[in-house]
Amino acid sequence: MGFNRPLHGLRGVASLMVFFAHISYGFYNHFYNQNAVMAFVVGHFAHVGTFGVELFFVISGYVIASSCLNYAPMEFFGRRFLRIYPLFLMFTLLYFVLNYYFPHEVDRGDLKGLLLNLAFLNLFLGTSPLTPNAWSVTFEVWCYVATYLIIYSLFRRADRFNPFLAILAIAFAGYMVAVYDITAYFAGGCVLFYVNGVILRNSYKIKHKSMWITILLIVIVVMAAIWKFPPKTYFEVPNTQMASFILLVSTLAFVFLRAPRRQYILTSPACQIFEVYGNDKLFPLSGPPLHLSSHSADRV
Repeated sequence: MGFNRPLHGLRGVASLMVFFAHISYGFYNHFYNQNAVMAFVVGHFAHVGTFGVELFFVISGYVIASSCLNYAPMEFFGRRFLRIYPLFLMFTLLYFVLNYYFPHEVDRGDLKGLLLNLAFLNLFLGTSPLTPNAWSVTFEVWCYVATYLIIYSLFRRADRFNPFLAILAIAFAGYMVAVYDITAYFAGGCVLFYVNGVILRNSYKIKHKSMWITILLIVIVVMAAIWKFPPKTYFEVPNTQMASFILLVSTLAFVFLRAPRRQYILTSPACQIFEVYGNDKLFPLSGPPLHLSSHSADRV
């Protein structure tokens, strides 16, 4: 898919949202926690900031869906490992050592918790992340695994279909979405990648695109500022399920409109049943079929 300038820019916006959310919370807690006006303003500003995590998940889902199609298993996970793990390892060990000598979170100082964190198993076993603000990394990693299993078993190996692997992939992906509702944003990003291909293949045109982007942005800011959604449990807060759903749909629509209008599209005869399965080929918008060369399923 190449360098994705619009989504790369949205990543920058999301990172600033998260950054200022943490800054505003700290600023309020240490300096203005007795000021009612500041509590109101900073609180709503921070709510928008926590939404930056959800925006990250949508963008990651969109981009990872493309990577899953273009890289063999070892290469895909190798690239993810080098991109994420060295920095994660460094800060996790640093936090563990500092917390050992200068206790701050006494319940996060045991060796078992460290090993579970380093293996990304703390998500399933209920232990706390050692670096509190890195909890989303564990979610991201397991979303990568679930997404690759789905695409590899159903798309990349459509001509060598393995029902056991397909059932395992669907079961694990379903478990992630059902138990950890924030993964709905990541799954939504994956779906957007496919929908974008369908839109392009059928030459649909979106009228008044700038107007819709503006409207969606206003809806997102208002919804994210008014309602307080804990980042990990967007759909579990009582009396906010409809607001959460509207925010999710608005976010997906906004990212879709900001996504580039050119990418390679997955097609095959199986698309007549459910336009999902592939046959190890990606067809560009025009011209002859493009085989996946060195970064393809041909290497699997």
